[in-house]
Amino acid sequence: MPKEDKEKKIERVSTTINNILFIPIALMLMLVPLIVRMRVIVPSEVVQKMFKKPKIVDFFTQGKAVTIMLICVVMAVMLFFLFDKAKLKKDRYILFYSICAGIFLLFTVVSTIFSEYKDVAIWGIPDRAEGMVIILCYIFIMFYTLYCFNQVNHYKYIIIPLGIITVILTIIGISQWIGKDLMLNTEVGLSLIVPDKYAHLKEALQSRMASKAAYGTFSNPNYMGSFVALVSPIFMTLALLFKDWKKQIIFMILAFCSIFLLVASGSRAGMIGCAVAVISGAILLGRLALQKWVITVSVVLVGVAALIGANHTSEGKLAKQGKKLVTDIVTVIASTDEVQDYKDSLFVREIVSGDKKIIIKTQEDTLTVAMREGSLSFQDEKGQKVQYKEREKYYITKDERFSKIKFIKIFTDNENKKVGGVTLIAGGSLAYLKIDSIQGVYPIDSYTQQGINIIEAPAIGFRGKEREGSGRGYIWSRSIPIFLSSLITGKGPDTFSLYFPQNDYLAKFYALGSTSIVVDKPHNMYLQIGINNSGIALGAFLALMLGYIVQSFRLYSWKKYYTSKERLGIATVLGVTGYLAAGIFNDSVVAIAFIAWVLLGVGISINYLIEKQEKEKI
Repeated sequence: MPKEDKEKKIERVSTTINNILFIPIALMLMLVPLIVRMRVIVPSEVVQKMFKKPKIVDFFTQGKAVTIMLICVVMAVMLFFLFDKAKLKKDRYILFYSICAGIFLLFTVVSTIFSEYKDVAIWGIPDRAEGMVIILCYIFIMFYTLYCFNQVNHYKYIIIPLGIITVILTIIGISQWIGKDLMLNTEVGLSLIVPDKYAHLKEALQSRMASKAAYGTFSNPNYMGSFVALVSPIFMTLALLFKDWKKQIIFMILAFCSIFLLVASGSRAGMIGCAVAVISGAILLGRLALQKWVITVSVVLVGVAALIGANHTSEGKLAKQGKKLVTDIVTVIASTDEVQDYKDSLFVREIVSGDKKIIIKTQEDTLTVAMREGSLSFQDEKGQKVQYKEREKYYITKDERFSKIKFIKIFTDNENKKVGGVTLIAGGSLAYLKIDSIQGVYPIDSYTQQGINIIEAPAIGFRGKEREGSGRGYIWSRSIPIFLSSLITGKGPDTFSLYFPQNDYLAKFYALGSTSIVVDKPHNMYLQIGINNSGIALGAFLALMLGYIVQSFRLYSWKKYYTSKERLGIATVLGVTGYLAAGIFNDSVVAIAFIAWVLLGVGISINYLIEKQEKEKI
């Protein structure tokens, strides 16, 4: 066989192998985000106690996580048989990224080993499932994609699945936006997500997510925002830079679909992600934009018209969310001469338990609740009796000092005769109190009925701004002290909720409107990594991401002309940048995070190929 024919044959075999290796990635991108299937999970005792449920129903996470794990196993087996050492990519950047990923992974494993809740740290908490195993999958996915991506043509295995997913999510999103959710309001949809043995629950599920916000196949409209921040910059960039008008039209349609999903979801995190991606794109493509100013102006005008149209179609929802976003940012950033104490806004400033009694401090007085001669006794700060009248289901007073405080009876028998406790109400439910002839009156956990301490949790920052960002100011201020105690060894992947001060009742009531809400995520990907995986892991993660972005900006900024490879590189880095920006307000979730790790692997590989090509020219 002639040498040329032999080389062509080797090249064809190599191309075929590469295409085969990309199949699992394409399947993962196309299938995982769409998986919605009901699973009933019996969690560990500590998780039951926290969520106050003996069973947790999961629709959006567990199936996705299991599928990712299974596909990763298939990928590992394929790599074992088809691995070619000659295709390994090696340069100083790849070495740097590998070291960062290795440190991130090492301290994730260390945090799991030293975690107080190892089961959760390994497999993740129900309805999130982002434990150590899935994080291992993320890193494997990045390196696998980095190894497989060797030519521009391979990008079709990324962009086609993302395009299909976006179209499907748009169809589902439209149905949710108009209040006719295809998943929950059709027999076909319900049959797909609810197993036959739980068919009796279908009717109850139809009221879920009745807010008319597009959440697609994710558990929350905010996560739709993260998805849009990830894919929208890619579609927009390719629509602008591609020269084939047919492909331009396709990408423009996909870009409009993604923008619709952003508007319909109302996700402010998604808005920030897209805004940062657009600004980054303007920096990268500035020279080309000035050179082709007619096209630039046309695109800007079309974009403005599209936003005006989207705002009109959404009955002003886009403008309202944008205005609220700006207000939140300004409020958080702005310094104030006088720092407001959140307690000044509450009728009840403090709840103290001890010595068989509860002391409720209001803005002007103090109410002490104790047991006296087998019944509840109420006294003011001076020890004077406060007249509380006992009704069939509650205790109430006409004393103006405490008229906003009442106690709803908690009965321990079916006849509603035996009172075992009361619910403290003051503008809302504040605490459950046990009544015991021996132990007196004390706060309890509503699920376990065990005594608890109502605390005032340590807080750093956001004082007086706890309500900003839909309560993110409160969550972040209480999360930062936990992060500072997790710099070397994290608490363990996905264990955030088990360490958050859930008994910080008054601050939680002020910021979130309820003391019964379980804060199960920090609403910030970076705090999430820092607390769960450790501060060192967070540093490695940031170094990895920033290193990739800096390299990309060095390669692509301010050029007159871009090759097809460079166009794909720009689209990819803007997608990753949008996702990272949205992560300031959103958490990492399995439904979307794996896509970001795929794109990171692709982006690093494209940068490597361009760097290699430039060196060969020299």
